[in-house]
Amino acid sequence: MESLTTLPRRTWLERASLALAGAVAIIGVATILGWWLRMDELLQVVATPAADASNTALSSAMKINAAVSFFVLGVVLLAISHGYRRGASLAFIPAIIGALTLVETIAQRSIGIDEFLVRDHLLNATDQPGRMSTMLAICLMLAGLTLVWRALKPDLKFQILAEAITGSMLSAGGLSTLLGYAADLPAVYNWGSATATPPVAAFCLLLAGVALVLIAWSE
Repeated sequence: MESLTTLPRRTWLERASLALAGAVAIIGVATILGWWLRMDELLQVVATPAADASNTALSSAMKINAAVSFFVLGVVLLAISHGYRRGASLAFIPAIIGALTLVETIAQRSIGIDEFLVRDHLLNATDQPGRMSTMLAICLMLAGLTLVWRALKPDLKFQILAEAITGSMLSAGGLSTLLGYAADLPAVYNWGSATATPPVAAFCLLLAGVALVLIAWSE
């Protein structure tokens, strides 16, 4: 009887990136379901120190556009980890969402994308209904563009460098935001705006950033 071919074992870097990417996708889809089903308990998992005029603690939920972006990013990172390079082209979705959100913020007007999928009934620690923070929009746009670049098959050397830099930026942004909440520093988790970056979104940023760095490192 012929022996079965042994499948190549994944390195710890590959296994770690798969786990992190899967976690990002799961958190994204769970948040999407929370908005569609209006399950506030699922959306407001963590109570934040963000406060209103009466200094009442508010909970901050990740907006649905950010949730969709993270879900797609998670799926893209999973596809890349399994060797499906063309799957990276889906990253244009978070890139476009982030870019359009940034345009809205700079122009100080709405183009209708913030509540396109669902009406925002949780107006806590936010400047515009349904709109993610500027910092989050920038990070999602950069992550999306970096992964779309991979789908175009650029020079591997510069591609890995871009992924490592972008992943580091995402990780730094997510970790800084979480530390801002831990230290009760609104200037940190608000990033100079009236819209706070929710802890769940910051956690997703951290996971996605580390996953991207690990993928670049393993290559």
